[in-house]
Amino acid sequence: MTRKCRIGPSLSHSAWSSVATFHDSQSVRHDDPEQPSSSYSKDDDKNNNNNRFLYSKDSTNPLYALVRMVTTLKQKRKSANEYYVRRVLREQIGFTEYDVDRMWNSPVERRVFQLSVRNNIEPVVSYLKSLDITASALVSILTEEPLILSKPVDDHIIPIVTWLFNVVGNQAPAVLLRCPKLMLQVTPDQLSSIQDAMQPREDLLRRFVWEHPREFGVVCRMSRQQQEECIPKILRAMQGAHKVGDSNHTHSTQRRVNPDRPMEIMLVDLDDCLYQQPGMAQQVSRNIQKYMVEYLGFSEDTVQEESRALYLEHGTTLSGLVNALGKTIDYDHWHSHVHWSLDYETYIRPDSTLRKMLDGIPVKKFIFTNADKRHAAICLDLLGLTDCFSGVICFETMLELVGKYPDRVAKHDISPEGGVLCKPHPLAWEMALAHVDGDASVAMFFDDSPRNIASAHAYGIYSVLVNPNRIDTAYDCHIPSMHHVPSHLPWLTSVGDGIDHSRDKDEEDVLVAAEETPVVVQA
Repeated sequence: MTRKCRIGPSLSHSAWSSVATFHDSQSVRHDDPEQPSSSYSKDDDKNNNNNRFLYSKDSTNPLYALVRMVTTLKQKRKSANEYYVRRVLREQIGFTEYDVDRMWNSPVERRVFQLSVRNNIEPVVSYLKSLDITASALVSILTEEPLILSKPVDDHIIPIVTWLFNVVGNQAPAVLLRCPKLMLQVTPDQLSSIQDAMQPREDLLRRFVWEHPREFGVVCRMSRQQQEECIPKILRAMQGAHKVGDSNHTHSTQRRVNPDRPMEIMLVDLDDCLYQQPGMAQQVSRNIQKYMVEYLGFSEDTVQEESRALYLEHGTTLSGLVNALGKTIDYDHWHSHVHWSLDYETYIRPDSTLRKMLDGIPVKKFIFTNADKRHAAICLDLLGLTDCFSGVICFETMLELVGKYPDRVAKHDISPEGGVLCKPHPLAWEMALAHVDGDASVAMFFDDSPRNIASAHAYGIYSVLVNPNRIDTAYDCHIPSMHHVPSHLPWLTSVGDGIDHSRDKDEEDVLVAAEETPVVVQA
């Protein structure tokens, strides 16, 4: 049965036409004439005495009741749309509750919740799915750059993706996954301009886009004058005319592996190295800060800065809390809140390509992570890589070694009874290599952290920085991801990486050339 609601006496046409005027007047008018606003006077009240009834905030006033109803309906409609967008992001796209809350708390990304699901979100998602992008890859792209959902499909996204397919072929979805910012910050006109500027070397343009998509985006947004200065350097660099050794970058001191003494031990970091999922790392940081507030008495206002400072100074926040601040923490309780509550299946999928590559490396392989054993086991199981490694060196392993060699750890201000030892502490390499019966001269280490890599490099371990971004630190080799091991370290394995590209001897020359050109990005 439909229920009819009567607000009051029927309104005349003049009353209806006064709704807009009434609504605007509420922000400047005052009911108390003794405290008028700057735009209010008693003369105005006298001149409008006949309309006092229209502006009276009386529950029996039909006009006031109508405006209240309209305002309430607008607010409810806005709230309903925000709720609907939240539900679509979680249920249809696969966002976690953490990712949705992070977007809501961001002044910029919060605009996503004001978008139309039918006109904005669904067209973008449908088109990206049509590119054979997996569900996990789609979530990764949109969580890193959610404002892509606000871009028009026909006039912006389709021209950009079409251009990428024309340049790099079927590798276009992989480029978008590695650098979602291309869909957000670069325009189709800028892409056409950079293509004209790099003609006729389309082969180098293809390599530039595939190997260095972030730097390519920066060059696209340069002014024409800056492009004319930078692009020739990039072309020379990619042809091998410019050598990394001529620069003053720290990594130019990299060593080459001794072919007469092959590697015997391969240590690989887990999170953000063996697999790369920024969204999961953000959720871990959020869990750490929540734990510090709820169980250790830190202030919500300063916990983010304090957690970050402990991490930077001591390798992990937990190490800083225990070793530096003397906090007593139940480690299982800590890990249950920080790691075990993660949405693992949302972020991690089996990686058959990586498995094939690891199986083709004829050395003993170990996971070396600062995380706990259960977290490592879950991640390896979801990746389908558990049996690719001979063992796992984790938090519990180092805790056991600390208790086993009390004299050694005591010299480094680490308590033998429950003290935390982790990367990048120099003692961590000694303990880890002793645990796997290895030597630094025949060991390799893969990690995404520049601090960990620099520490291992100083200890004498052949160090490989696994990071999409080029970072100035001491290392022996740099690769964007573990999938690039065959192309960058061909002496280690004969298994291909599945990527159709060839590289010059010094793969990072293009970055050196780009960095030598001062960049002022256009707004």
